[in-house]
Amino acid sequence: MAHTARGQLDWSVRYGARSTYTERVAADTLEGVADLLARHLPASTGYEIRRIWLSGSISGASFRVRRGSFVASVSVQRFQSPGRSAEEADAHKLRVVARSTQRSVALAKPTKTSGLRLTGGAAASFGVGALALGVSGSLTAWATAVLLLPAMFATRLCMTLWVADTIHRRALPPADLPESTLSATEVRDQERWQAVLTGLEQLHENAAERLMLLSLIHI
Repeated sequence: MAHTARGQLDWSVRYGARSTYTERVAADTLEGVADLLARHLPASTGYEIRRIWLSGSISGASFRVRRGSFVASVSVQRFQSPGRSAEEADAHKLRVVARSTQRSVALAKPTKTSGLRLTGGAAASFGVGALALGVSGSLTAWATAVLLLPAMFATRLCMTLWVADTIHRRALPPADLPESTLSATEVRDQERWQAVLTGLEQLHENAAERLMLLSLIHI
């Protein structure tokens, strides 16, 4: 099953013993990934693609892509997969993992007014309004005294909520930049990467169909 998210993809296909046929499927997937990256992220437009071969318990290759603030990777992995139950024998798995990031730091994501700041603003308005009425003489001395204590609490609440919201904002991890703040080059990076992800999903369907056919032949 393929799991996709914004700028990310992860799929795997489980199969039986390694054979010439399954090795061919894995090799075709690997070369399919290389072809996708070369077509959609070509070196002629400034993308640098580096292939790193994997060995050991996990074999295959990892492709690292970079251009300016755009960084991405696609990993094609083959490894032994333990049985999912005591009755199921160990098998093998072909997995593809794709990730991308936009490392732009010049543009900041617009922030929204949070509930804490809205609540604090309302409290401040109440407090200032109550004090203003009392000072202007619009209220009786008794009414001013009645409103004075809530006004003081409201003003204090305003400051407390404002400080709490500021601390909360600083603790939040940096979010992805919205498309409205991306440059034309960064938007184009995302469009090209999305085309790569679409191609990887097609490779998943192809590999799954070929390996399923193998299992049917062995039945």
